[in-house]
Amino acid sequence: MDIDIKKCNRCKVEYPKSAKYFCRDKSKRDGYRTLCKKCVKEYKELNKEKVDLYQKEYHKKYYKDNRQVILSRMTEYYESNQDKVLSYHKEYYEKNNEELKEKQRKYIIDNRESVLEGKKVYHRNNLDKAHAARLRRKARVRLSPHDFTSSDRNRILKDFNDSCCLSGESEDIHMDHVLPLCKGGGTVVGNIVPLSGKLNLSKNDRNLFVWFEDNKGRLNLSRLKFNELIKYLAEQNELTVEEYAVLYNKKYAEGIEGDKNVHRCSERTKKNETVGLLDR
Repeated sequence: MDIDIKKCNRCKVEYPKSAKYFCRDKSKRDGYRTLCKKCVKEYKELNKEKVDLYQKEYHKKYYKDNRQVILSRMTEYYESNQDKVLSYHKEYYEKNNEELKEKQRKYIIDNRESVLEGKKVYHRNNLDKAHAARLRRKARVRLSPHDFTSSDRNRILKDFNDSCCLSGESEDIHMDHVLPLCKGGGTVVGNIVPLSGKLNLSKNDRNLFVWFEDNKGRLNLSRLKFNELIKYLAEQNELTVEEYAVLYNKKYAEGIEGDKNVHRCSERTKKNETVGLLDR
């Protein structure tokens, strides 16, 4: 059987026309490149920077012209090989952790304006996720639990009809840490409730029970709504109302001792560890 022979245009050596000696090229009449693999390798080694630049520009243009097709293929592959992809990325990140962080820092410094603009756009388009991330970050700084997600936020808002848990207002809603972060509270379900901006600023990092008793008249707060809130928090923490009140005040008192950024609590707070129990 006759074997087709092809001569390399550079080294002029003849080789069998096959993928073993020539790279495939659909644009050529015979389906193979004019240079043999050996010459191609030598050329790349002698012109590495030029070749890298060409490939970079080529891939950039190809991606731009075929973006939707590429994204569709990537999505399809990820869905079919999710465990494999996640495992690979985790392993790669662990091996190249410092290098990746350095690249990220350099990119942020070199592209500060575009990065900031990108964050603003993301924040506008993903308010739920952005708010949840901010709450988690505050807890993370204090090494507190922080597994609160945007889904948790939406569910809690739904539980209170997208309004303040004490006033019923639907404007300027903040997500309040019932047990403040500085007193040992975490960004978790069972410690986050929707509170109007005015009430949240008034409460600040005070004990919820003490704050309510001190301000219920001035802020026209409902005892019934407060009782419902405490019942809700107790259920979220799988406790009775009495157990939740005692545990809350105990943790709050312990948090005062461990927090160097707040003043010593008042004598009233110290003496009334179980203040605020619901009326029976």
